[in-house]
Amino acid sequence: AQRHEVLRTVFAEVDGRPVQVIGDAPLIDFTVTVPDESGDAQKAAERLSAALTARPFDLERGPLLRWMLTWLGDDDHVLALSMHHIVSDGWSVGVLLHEVQAAYAGISLPELPVQYADFAAWQRQWLASGVLEEQLTYWRTTLAGAPPVLDLPTDFPRPAIPTYRGAHLHTRIGAGTAGALNALAQQHGATLFMILQAVYAALLTRRAGQSDVVIGVPIANRSRTETENLIGFFVNTLPLRTQTDPHEPFAALLDRVRDTALDAFAHQDVPFERLVEELAPDRDLARNPLFQAMFVLQNATRTGVDMDGVEVTHLSVEDGTAKFDLMMLVDEAGAELDVALEYATDLFSEGTGRAILDGFVRACEVLAQHGAATAVGELTVVSSPERRLLLEEWIATDRPERLGGMVERVRALAEAVPDALAVQDERMTVTYGE
Repeated sequence: AQRHEVLRTVFAEVDGRPVQVIGDAPLIDFTVTVPDESGDAQKAAERLSAALTARPFDLERGPLLRWMLTWLGDDDHVLALSMHHIVSDGWSVGVLLHEVQAAYAGISLPELPVQYADFAAWQRQWLASGVLEEQLTYWRTTLAGAPPVLDLPTDFPRPAIPTYRGAHLHTRIGAGTAGALNALAQQHGATLFMILQAVYAALLTRRAGQSDVVIGVPIANRSRTETENLIGFFVNTLPLRTQTDPHEPFAALLDRVRDTALDAFAHQDVPFERLVEELAPDRDLARNPLFQAMFVLQNATRTGVDMDGVEVTHLSVEDGTAKFDLMMLVDEAGAELDVALEYATDLFSEGTGRAILDGFVRACEVLAQHGAATAVGELTVVSSPERRLLLEEWIATDRPERLGGMVERVRALAEAVPDALAVQDERMTVTYGE
């Protein structure tokens, strides 16, 4: 905390405006716990860690960083970390773990040339320059006519105000498929991120019955080398627009995704909040503005912690929240890819979440096996288990109780999302309201 000013920072309101207040003394919240020996110590540690992340922060008093060490045995401990997003991002976790590793090894780190407050000052200066308007012009042009919402069919009526309750599902893409996707990216002058984001766009547009989608993508926003070793909230969000055609080869979709991503990265400096303010989309408290689905490829948080004589394993804690309707997270784990879906439980059942996650992995496997000449529509065909669910559980007309349930489901959707696509063929489309 002494090294990073942001970890000694609290936030106050002065004349109606939030301001940073940097303290001299470190703000430390470090606790040591010993689980009740009568139960499963590992599960108890996970519960304690989840409780740590669920505790609200006091932005005015701090601290905004908490540690908890749970003793499981003489040679077995869990070190849990919880940081408020206002002072950290995914990259910051990697920085912090690197510095913990250095401190454990007794390595002295060089003094930081800048602090987060310097970055904030640079950003204010940039926003006052003429470059801002040039970048805003790009975004106005790119997002003109983009669909304001992603009309995915939901299992439950959308609440007027989201609760942000959510859940996570996990799976893994094997080394063979991951390697083939990386090779495919190289062949087409793209990156793994572009391949996976294109697959995600194809999946979303297929399920929503749309041909145009905006996906939120976080970027590190650390273009200056001085910021690479800082802890703080640098990340920005880019709304990437993708148009899909089920009949075209995936290579054509990838070309558009690559070009869109490169253009967006060249205009990445506009803070998302400022972009929303300038574009002024129709606001709906039930939905995030500009996009409702996010895609994240993580490669900065798993830098690995190497402590002499200590075996370190990374554990994730479920916090029971969802920031958006859907968020697909892919983590590069060696030669494999860890894949997780965060979904809003206000909208989707676990079964639907699993179908979306499995559909994403299946599309990646089809692409890896058959290559970029594969038609986009061939990547997102309904799986056998999902087809069985549709036929046996949802539209089995020989079961009166199931038919009644389906009618009630359609009625609920007609009230909640009357303009959402219900049925589509080559000649026409029908909404739930119709």
